[in-house]
Amino acid sequence: MIPVRRTKTQTALFIFGVALILVGILGFIPGFSLPTNHMGMDHGSDNLLLGVFLVGAIHNVVHLITGAIAIYCSRRHFWAVRYFQISAVVYALVAVVGFVSGSFLGLFYVNGADHLLHLGIAAFSAVFGFADRKLTPTK
Repeated sequence: MIPVRRTKTQTALFIFGVALILVGILGFIPGFSLPTNHMGMDHGSDNLLLGVFLVGAIHNVVHLITGAIAIYCSRRHFWAVRYFQISAVVYALVAVVGFVSGSFLGLFYVNGADHLLHLGIAAFSAVFGFADRKLTPTK
């Protein structure tokens, strides 16, 4: 078997993808996501993941899908850079929209912890997506 050489960007994206999938799975598991009913929240999101992040079924599925895409894109350096570039822009927009309206296009709701996490993910993605000048695919 030929050893696979991955760049730091590819490795970071692979780990990011695994993390997204884990978060998506944990969002469906009772015990990791606490019901919000007792907090008087009634806006379509069902649980607080780890007692902090507001999540629901759609939010969890988004994490699962984007995590799978991230893992797939981590196979090539060029794809990994592009994923991080797109991710930086999308997460920044999600954070701004969330700060302004409290939801993302009415599909799922987010809270202050989600906003800060989305900003952090946007910054992390920007570092790997825009600071990496090597945009040629690796072998």
